[in-house]
Amino acid sequence: SGGGVSSMLNKDGPSGVTRLDEAKSALVQLLRDMTPQTRVQLWSFNSRMWPVPVGNLPPGRFASLETPGIRRALIAQVRNIRAMGGTNLHASVVKALGYFGEPAQQALYRSGERFPVLVIVSDGEDSGRTRENLESVLDAKAQHPLVHITTIGFRVPGESAWAAQLCRIASSPKGCATAGDAQRLEALLKTFYKPLAP
Repeated sequence: SGGGVSSMLNKDGPSGVTRLDEAKSALVQLLRDMTPQTRVQLWSFNSRMWPVPVGNLPPGRFASLETPGIRRALIAQVRNIRAMGGTNLHASVVKALGYFGEPAQQALYRSGERFPVLVIVSDGEDSGRTRENLESVLDAKAQHPLVHITTIGFRVPGESAWAAQLCRIASSPKGCATAGDAQRLEALLKTFYKPLAP
């Protein structure tokens, strides 16, 4: 997720539901629908990037949905996410890619036994509060070619400069899109968490 308090707490429709509430609802539904074989990490980024804790797992450890209680714990933690301001997207993407670098996983990635996918949802531009920039992200992306990056601009105009930058971060043109409402976001999340055809 991403975006400042002023954006993620915006209410874009007559229902009084915030963007953050919409994003969380879409993510909860995705977690409910994921296959048991899926391994998940959740990170929230605003003024800084922080892990959404699951049980006693340390940051950077993927949670297996086959483990009893993990899916329920992930859903509960998603519902507890709060907006805190700022969008440090660039630094967050660089850091997140680093968690796919565990040497023991590389052979599994290369063989196709596991498909590493990084799904990014953001509703606002990077705040420029860190040294990381788009070039840093593109460098990190080049260092992790086995990780398929997909990006969703949530309530981001498709013709905007920010949507274009999210597409540069994505691994392929098929892996970037914008979502104008929660239903579209949910549909994209369900598509993008799986490997996309080239």
